[in-house]
Amino acid sequence: MRIVSTTLLLLLIGSCQWSENRHITRKVAAAEVAGHWVATPFAMESLRYAGHREHLNPSDHQIEIRADGTCTFQSVLNIDLNGSGGDALYTREMESCRWRLLDFTKHSEIWIGLDQHDTGQTYYSFAEEEGRLFMWRYAGDPDAWKYMEFTRRDG
Repeated sequence: MRIVSTTLLLLLIGSCQWSENRHITRKVAAAEVAGHWVATPFAMESLRYAGHREHLNPSDHQIEIRADGTCTFQSVLNIDLNGSGGDALYTREMESCRWRLLDFTKHSEIWIGLDQHDTGQTYYSFAEEEGRLFMWRYAGDPDAWKYMEFTRRDG
């Protein structure tokens, strides 16, 4: 019985994954964030994974961030649809918004608040891969390593 219990425990622990630590380890400057951001093809794969069936072209998801703290946003706000049976909250046109950087002890994030929606706000973390800056959020289960991510078109 002890061997069976130990084996089951090891199988359970071994089957658990972990979320990738993708957070950038340096402070992100506002000048790095200003520009036109577009979703990546991997983001579209991740949205499919999260249950989305519409707006699966990277050009359907873009964010224009301006240095004055304003922005325009076109993308989904509720990424995780697995099992919900609900529809995605998607901004069909570029909507005006505000943004600000949030610096935490171990990583930086950006807050984006849509002007036309009372609950229209979202947060993205930053990652840096091969010299490129990404804004990203988990798309579904963090252990799945799927992300709604944007990269700067002009950077």
